[in-house]
Amino acid sequence: MCNFLSAVVSRTGAIYCNPLMDSHEDIIEYFNLRDGGMGHIVRVEFSPEKREDLIDSTKYLLKVDEQETPEWFEEHRENVLSHLLQIIKNITITEDRKILLGGAFVIGNNVKVGKLIGCDIKYAGSSTIKYAGSSTIEDAGYSTIENAGSSTIEYAGSSTIEGQKHKNGRKVL
Repeated sequence: MCNFLSAVVSRTGAIYCNPLMDSHEDIIEYFNLRDGGMGHIVRVEFSPEKREDLIDSTKYLLKVDEQETPEWFEEHRENVLSHLLQIIKNITITEDRKILLGGAFVIGNNVKVGKLIGCDIKYAGSSTIKYAGSSTIEDAGYSTIENAGSSTIEYAGSSTIEGQKHKNGRKVL
């Protein structure tokens, strides 16, 4: 498994990325890319050194995930940085939201989210999530999740996670 955010860059400067995919090989397969060992594509990762810095776009570093960086890549480096930074800014939630629907997100500190529907939360900071639905939370950070629903939480960190509530108000853990 590669690190979030993974991308593949072609010799022409095209950038192939989907924040829901962390695997370079999945990106290559999904976008039907072919290289044949010719050095026409470069695998890159755009991530901070520490996981808790996922909410701070200024901490992200571009890493070429190849044995050697081809010379042609340097002419595309700035565009790749700019493109990936824009993706991070678009998926980082810094203001309260009633609902987040489908997609990958990084939730900032002190943000309140009412409901997650089909989301892949890469990091939840110190947010409050009222209902996680059927989402995947990769790293809950220091968040409070009031109702985990049928979500998958891969790393709970220092979070507070409460169970589902029945109609009579009893909690089940």
